Amino acid sequence: DFATSSGSFTINSNSASFTVTPTADTLTEGQETGTIKIRTGSVGGTVVATDTFIINDTSTSPTYTLSAPSQINEGSSGTVNVATTNVANGTTLYWQVTTGDTPADFATSSGTITINSNAGTFIVDPTSDGSTEGSEFFAITVSGTVSGTAVTKTSAMLEVVDPASPTYAVVAPTDIDEGSAGTM
Repeated sequence: DFATSSGSFTINSNSASFTVTPTADTLTEGQETGTIKIRTGSVGGTVVATDTFIINDTSTSPTYTLSAPSQINEGSSGTVNVATTNVANGTTLYWQVTTGDTPADFATSSGTITINSNAGTFIVDPTSDGSTEGSEFFAITVSGTVSGTAVTKTSAMLEVVDPASPTYAVVAPTDIDEGSAGTM
């Protein structure tokens, strides 16, 4: 919590002052109490005065937002964006596509993201598997550890559309007389 936790000062005219500066960090810890002990001689000397003070937490916990395309065709690729707050440049997070037959449905189903300027991106690439299976839904998650704290798992849903799926349409006559057959 402090870059310097001890030091010395000189008393002049029965008074002295010194500065205490708590370290500004990105961990949300809540309000903390600090204690000052004045000792004679050195860090191990006799305590001659003690006082406490409050350290107000001005940091904010990191946040993570994941935005993926709502749909991607099999055989195409899409960019997933990760927006963060209070995450240091160079932080590595981990992404994974889950649910469904993931290894067969994606060329790559997991990887890493490097956060810089509170942002990162990665590519998802659903494989064109030649099977007619209709749309499939997958969850994409981001996880990891930032400053010793586990990232709350963040996820987004992705629909993979099978362009080989047959489409059906009904063409009806505009009107049919009562008692008559209509061809559709």
